[in-house]
Amino acid sequence: MLRNIGLTILVMSLATLAFAQVISNEPEAIPTQLGDNPTRVVVIPIEGEINGITAWALKQRMERAKSEGVDVVVIRLDTPGGLLMPALQISEIIKSAQNIRTVAYVDKNAYSAGALIALACNEIIIRDRGRIGDCAPIIMQGELKGTEREKAESPVRTEFRDSAARNGYDKLLAQSMVSMDISVYQIENIKTGKIRYVNKRDVRLLSDYDPRVEELGQVLSTEGKKPQGKQWKYLKTVVNSKQLLTMTETEAKEYGFVKAIVKSEQEAQAYLGVSNWEVWKYDWGEQAIAFLNSMAVTGLLMAVGLLALYVALNAPGFGVPEVVAIVCFATIFGSKHMAGIAEWWTIALFVIGVLLLMVELLVLPGFGVAGIAGAICVMVGLLGMIMPSDPGKFPFPRTPVAWEMFWGYLRWLIGGFFAFIIGVILLAKYLPRIPKVGRLVLAEAPAAMGEDASHLPDLAPGVDVGQTGVALGPLHPAGQVRIGQVSVDVVTEGELIDAGSEIEVVRREGNRIVVRSKV
Repeated sequence: MLRNIGLTILVMSLATLAFAQVISNEPEAIPTQLGDNPTRVVVIPIEGEINGITAWALKQRMERAKSEGVDVVVIRLDTPGGLLMPALQISEIIKSAQNIRTVAYVDKNAYSAGALIALACNEIIIRDRGRIGDCAPIIMQGELKGTEREKAESPVRTEFRDSAARNGYDKLLAQSMVSMDISVYQIENIKTGKIRYVNKRDVRLLSDYDPRVEELGQVLSTEGKKPQGKQWKYLKTVVNSKQLLTMTETEAKEYGFVKAIVKSEQEAQAYLGVSNWEVWKYDWGEQAIAFLNSMAVTGLLMAVGLLALYVALNAPGFGVPEVVAIVCFATIFGSKHMAGIAEWWTIALFVIGVLLLMVELLVLPGFGVAGIAGAICVMVGLLGMIMPSDPGKFPFPRTPVAWEMFWGYLRWLIGGFFAFIIGVILLAKYLPRIPKVGRLVLAEAPAAMGEDASHLPDLAPGVDVGQTGVALGPLHPAGQVRIGQVSVDVVTEGELIDAGSEIEVVRREGNRIVVRSKV
């Protein structure tokens, strides 16, 4: 039994490493001809919801672009947004890229996290009828208020201000994509034609401020101790304190965020000065990781893995149930490790916990220190695997959005555990009746064994209560033993007995023989 468990743990570890190695292979670029122009431009698409897989895949491609000497990286965006932390990671990856010009190409929409990523690039181009903006943090259930909203918005506002400072965008407009308590007004200098964007506080600092300025469009004077006449006039309210800034393509160009509006991919290429570009799409491995990391699949794999372990503990030898359990748990941890969600120590802690539980179950009597420590290690490993956190930091949700992601995974894991319990009940009832599969476990004896069993043939002649024998294989709890010169199928009362151990027959119910370890 111990040898089988050790083999299971070893194969699980090797399977996880193999899974990670296969998935980490770099995608092949689509061949392209750039003509006489030596500039090399590659496109990294970000489509759909932004999550940890998105950040991991973009990091791999940015590192590849650097190693291959790519001149321009185009981040092609069509996304409704996604998780905050992966978006912040992507922003940092883009900003830290050296000797690479980054261009955000808003193909359709760049909402929420997509807007954050777009502003991190050196410049933005947008397709006709494209949209960008609306980056306020939200949660799937409830509403962020007060301190919780401020904690969620603060890092996002900081990132937007930093992007605005780096790339020459108006900071106030940038922040108005994040916070709803910011009103932004567009005013113009009547002498120079210079356009400014101000909030209510800034407007009040201007001389001759009239609170009716928004309605009347009155002329405002310049800032300073000695204003030289009225030089500023109100043009329009860009966004009020109950809105988030979301821009059309023309508004984004007017407000200085977008360098060019294009009507086709060819026009985008012409703007960059190339006749074609390479597209580094997601490969099958990254798509598989994204699917396997979904909350529903994680819960399903957990349920199937636990059920496979249950069947393995009730069947002799090493076979299909053990392989299924290894595949399920290796997939859970391997996919999340590759996505940057599970740290290596969470996997190690889970494996150590399983080993401690096996030691407690097979070696030590009762349920003591090893069992408690094993259960704690398994729980911490699982929770650490699903807790989103910043890279290099202890996994603990630090924002409401991170907490929402954690609770989502936890709900699916709990659902998977309850599915496992239901599966155990069904297997205990129906597994012995399934042809071939039922031979893995011994069926319960008929309720009315005795008079009605007289007509059944005796499959173990000469075997009586009190006789002793030797286990031919592990009994957990079913298996085979040799009693005298006869090999018979037996079952224990729940005790796990290793191969070669001496046993004693304690009860016989027709052809159902119950044994225990000989004391």
